[in-house]
Amino acid sequence: MQNFRGITNDHQDLILHEVPKPVIEHDIALYFKYKFSQLRREERSIASAWPGDEKMEVLVDRAVPLFISAATTSRC
Repeated sequence: MQNFRGITNDHQDLILHEVPKPVIEHDIALYFKYKFSQLRREERSIASAWPGDEKMEVLVDRAVPLFISAATTSRC
């Protein structure tokens, strides 16, 4: 049985509302790219360029700053 004794106390405190917008945009864009690549692998009829840069930018703009928006949008 594993326990928590081997875990170090190294951590970084993060105040979410103080995360810079470009960092949030980048993280959400990466999430969308990952989720859409999964979808394209599962549904071979979806074009490899889908959804495209412009639509991806719109999706990211609408999701920022709420990651839950990106997660909800990408649910299949």
